[in-house]
Amino acid sequence: MGVEIGQLMLHLQWYRLQLNPSELAKLSDLTYAANAVSFEVGPDRWMWSPESSGLFIVRNIRKIIRFRMMVSGSF
Repeated sequence: MGVEIGQLMLHLQWYRLQLNPSELAKLSDLTYAANAVSFEVGPDRWMWSPESSGLFIVRNIRKIIRFRMMVSGSF
């Protein structure tokens, strides 16, 4: 994996020439996730995307967990 002019470049080497449907789906998911990453020149910084301020707040993660548990019915 490398970065060229702000773009993530994946250099994949396969043991087999053909991928099965499950492997193709996983590769598609990986490619989608990798394309969502943005690189910038400068110091690293972390941002919590569920919060508009970008700050991680325990109260907010508790709300997210409760909501997901309620939606899935496992509370």
